Amino acid sequence: MKRNGFETKTVVKRFLLRLGVVTGSIKVLGSHCIILRSVLYDGIAVSYNKTKLLWRPSGLVYCQI
Repeated sequence: MKRNGFETKTVVKRFLLRLGVVTGSIKVLGSHCIILRSVLYDGIAVSYNKTKLLWRPSGLVYCQI
């Protein structure tokens, strides 16, 4: 599902006054906001404005631990 050019599991970056620069993947696309998942925080609600797209997965994503 796409909304405003974003889709789930896309990595984005956003500056927030209370947290600083937050980089994370999109967990939920809402009608007015995006819910982000990052390393330190889970469930950060941000607006679509001023959110910068960093990376969009093109298929399966593999994570090495």
